[in-house]
Amino acid sequence: GVIFFNKRLVHNDFMKKTVFTTLLVEDGRARFLDPHLERLAAHAAFCHLTFFLDKSALLEQISPLKGLWRLRLIVDEDGLKTEFSPYVPKEGPYRLCLYPK
Repeated sequence: GVIFFNKRLVHNDFMKKTVFTTLLVEDGRARFLDPHLERLAAHAAFCHLTFFLDKSALLEQISPLKGLWRLRLIVDEDGLKTEFSPYVPKEGPYRLCLYPK
């Protein structure tokens, strides 16, 4: 497998190729869902991974959530997986990375 570690691609035979994105869900609404999905699709294509996402089914999973949640969408050689966990804000300082369009 290949992982992106310390700003470089590292080959590793015991790991699967995996890409993921993590986003915030607040009271049943995923913030910036479409840009996250677009980026996930681009990164998956770069790694030669394919997946199917039923966006309406995902929105059905998200809509009943109350409060703040972390949603992680993970794509590997087996397809797409979703993980939900309560969002717990971390104390600062924060790092910010801006990506050019």
